[in-house]
Amino acid sequence: MHVTFFGPDNLAFRLLVFFLLFFSGAAWGSFLGVVADRIPRKESILFPPSHCHGCNKTLTIRDLIPLFSWIRGHGKCRHCLTPIDPQTLLSELMTGGFFILLGFLFLQGTPSSGLIKLFLYGSFSIPLSLIDIRHLRLPHILTIPALATGLAFSFIAPDASISNSFEGAAAALLVLAPIAYFKPHALGMGDALFLGAIGSFTSPMGILITLIIASGTALITSLSWLVWERLHRRNRSVRDLRIPFGPFLAVGGGAVIILALPEIDLLSRYFQFSASLPPSSTIFLGSSEKLMGELWFREIAKGVVQGDFHGFIGPKIRRIF
Repeated sequence: MHVTFFGPDNLAFRLLVFFLLFFSGAAWGSFLGVVADRIPRKESILFPPSHCHGCNKTLTIRDLIPLFSWIRGHGKCRHCLTPIDPQTLLSELMTGGFFILLGFLFLQGTPSSGLIKLFLYGSFSIPLSLIDIRHLRLPHILTIPALATGLAFSFIAPDASISNSFEGAAAALLVLAPIAYFKPHALGMGDALFLGAIGSFTSPMGILITLIIASGTALITSLSWLVWERLHRRNRSVRDLRIPFGPFLAVGGGAVIILALPEIDLLSRYFQFSASLPPSSTIFLGSSEKLMGELWFREIAKGVVQGDFHGFIGPKIRRIF
């Protein structure tokens, strides 16, 4: 029997491909880590070359091999032993996993336009998430280009909808930008622009689903944090909790893009399933969806207008604890 070791259906070949994808993603993630590190400090992302913040030595190729250099040096500079920012390692791991996801979607038959859209979105959302985690802000120098990229992609991609892209961006900005302007302590303009960017990659309905996913995951994270604090007998209040909302928005927007891909398309399948039900069931489901959407938007708006963006999460945790 003839066996092709490097055939596309061979397990070893696929493992090799996924390893190369992870390594390529880690290399791209190293650059995104530099972006997340330098933009808050208002430094160029290209000059000067990568260097140690402790001894200012310029890093060579042996110092810049993704993951390997970190493991070999035990997370320290090989010249002065200054600890390397763990954000670099986190960025490399996140982007490596992200590239594996792209490879998996490719195997499912996802067209190149869908993969490019997800790659562009991830290349903005990963550094934005890292910056928000550390600095609790989303810089305009990244959110505005992300918004412009989503709009421009709708003109280039053959299967993209220009109207959905512009309507999604407009829906987010028209609702949230005025709130961010008049209530800056409640909602940052960076969050509004980031949601506008997500809308440019998705649609108006994508904004709603993104908010639901982001708010739900943020609520679960907040509850997990409080349970952890209680288990360790630390009397921390929910008022002490400062959760960056950007990473949850990034996850929600990415989930919407993936679920809307033609090869997955869970959203359309759900709506088709609803349409195939008897009239009475369809009326019930439609009313429930409309009511749920209204309740979520009402709660979000209430928390924001009252001057507490985290008020959407905080009151719900207080009811439980």
